[in-house]
Amino acid sequence: MELQKIVKIICRYLSIQFFTTYLILIPMIVIISVPLLNYILPLILPEYQNSLTIIPYFLLCMLTMPRAVFLRNVWIQRQEWKNIFLFGLFGALSLLVIFYSFQQIFDTSMPENLALAIFIGQLPYTFSIIIAVSLYIGTIKQTILWTSMFLISVFQVIFILDLNGSINIVDFTHSLTIIQKSFFQLLLFVLTALGTLYLLRRYENLINIETSIQTMKRALLISR
Repeated sequence: MELQKIVKIICRYLSIQFFTTYLILIPMIVIISVPLLNYILPLILPEYQNSLTIIPYFLLCMLTMPRAVFLRNVWIQRQEWKNIFLFGLFGALSLLVIFYSFQQIFDTSMPENLALAIFIGQLPYTFSIIIAVSLYIGTIKQTILWTSMFLISVFQVIFILDLNGSINIVDFTHSLTIIQKSFFQLLLFVLTALGTLYLLRRYENLINIETSIQTMKRALLISR
C-alpha cells in the first residue's frame, strides 16, 4: 500500500513537470525568442539573414530534445539500461528511415527542410518514450494525459510560429498587425495552459485536493 502511494506521488510529480515543460516553458521560449531573433540577427549577422527560415523548425525540435524528454530519467534512476538501449536504438533507426524517406520527397539541401526532417524523425522516439515510461511507472491514465499534453504543445507551438509568420499554414494570420499577433499568441498561451491545467487536475485527482492556483504554484516551483 505504501509503495502504491509513493508511485502515485511520483506520477503526479511527473505530470506536473510535463505540464510545466510543455505548456509553460517551451511555448514561452517560442513566443519570446522568435520576434527577438527576427530583430537581432539581421542587425548583428546580416550575412546570415537567410538562416531565419530554419529557426522555427529548430524551435520545434525543442519539443523532442533530450532536455524535454526528461521521462527517461525514470529508467536511469532504476537502472533500466536494457530499455534505454532498445528505445535509443529504435529512435536512431526510425530517424534514419524517416530522414531517408523525407530525402526522397523533399530537397534536404534546403536548411528548413533538413530541420523539419530532423524534427519529424525524432517524433517516433519521443512518443515511444512517453508511452513506455507512462505504462512503466503509472497507468493508461498517465499515457493519455502525457500524450495529450505533448500533442497540445506541438500544435500550440506550430500555431505560435504561424502567427509570427515563421511558417505558412493559416493565411489570415499574415494580415494581422504585430499587436494583434502578440495578443493572439498570449491568448492562445493562456487558454491552452488553463485548459491543460484542468485536464491535469482531473486526471491526477487534484480537483478535490487543492485549488488551481496551488497546482499552478507547484508547477512554477518545479520549473526552478
